[in-house]
Amino acid sequence: PNVELELYLMKQQTLLIKRIDVALIRGIMKALSKYPKVSVMVITYNQEKFVSETIESVVSQDYPNLEYVIADDGSTDSTQEIIKDYQRRFPDIIKAIIGNKNVGISKNSNRGLNACTGEFVALQGGDDVFLPGKIRAQVDWFQQSTSRVLCGHLIKVCNELSEITGNHATQKISGIGPNQWIKNGTLYGATSVMIRASALPRYGFDERMKIVSDWKLYIDSIGPNDEYGFINEYLAIYRRHSNNITNNVALCLADVSKTLEILQEDNSHSDSIIKKGYAFNYLYGHGLLAAKQGKHKTAFLRYLDALRANPFLWKTYVRILQNFYIFCITKIFKSQSSQ
Repeated sequence: PNVELELYLMKQQTLLIKRIDVALIRGIMKALSKYPKVSVMVITYNQEKFVSETIESVVSQDYPNLEYVIADDGSTDSTQEIIKDYQRRFPDIIKAIIGNKNVGISKNSNRGLNACTGEFVALQGGDDVFLPGKIRAQVDWFQQSTSRVLCGHLIKVCNELSEITGNHATQKISGIGPNQWIKNGTLYGATSVMIRASALPRYGFDERMKIVSDWKLYIDSIGPNDEYGFINEYLAIYRRHSNNITNNVALCLADVSKTLEILQEDNSHSDSIIKKGYAFNYLYGHGLLAAKQGKHKTAFLRYLDALRANPFLWKTYVRILQNFYIFCITKIFKSQSSQ
């Protein structure tokens, strides 16, 4: 009888535990349902000096339903070991995708994006930092309307020592449809962008662009009736240093030109919008690059080309005057030096 009683009590205890587990799971699921799943997607490559700070800034977010996808592009330093260590420490959050060889920014970005399962996807650079409350603030913004598909915010800038050096040039623009993104380029810094996953194009990042594929991703994600907007708070830090890929302006401009060519071929946007985008993002950009290189005549010609494409591009008039002034001062200085 004692044995039977013990068996009966054990059976009842097991059933009770199961009921408690089910109730606990249901409670957790109910709580999480208030917090749609967010995937943070970061790409890394040889960033051993910064990647720990980057990861810490995400796993310490005060958001309960978070997935962190880290796609490493075949790093040859200790970056992969650092990622694996964090994955062991946070197995329920971190999903590590370790590449054996370097495939490039766009392909690696798609490896990470394809592994994301969240309702929203936040982008992050492998050396950038999320500030406290970022994820929660952006999800709150999205939940105000189902037509909202892309959200950005203000960004601080730091150096290699994590010292704040200024603010990122974020355009404080909200709107509907992709036209402003085509005309003015990327409105928000990449590490501030969060996108509704259902709005992402099926192919993700367009791999025909090797570096600047994020610009087209934003354009492709915003339908003609979709809303984008920014939060007027500093919620991330962009790290500026000598190894930033965007330092190679010539390569970036080549991708800008390719993007505009593809948009023209797709015939899904008006010619006038694309023409304005070409004037500002490519011709004006080429002028800035030439001026920086001291090629003032080339800069002047590119600025004129930009004005022919869009006479209302007021920044170009300012740059022409600035370029002419520097050109004259340089000529005078060289003349006096030769005497």
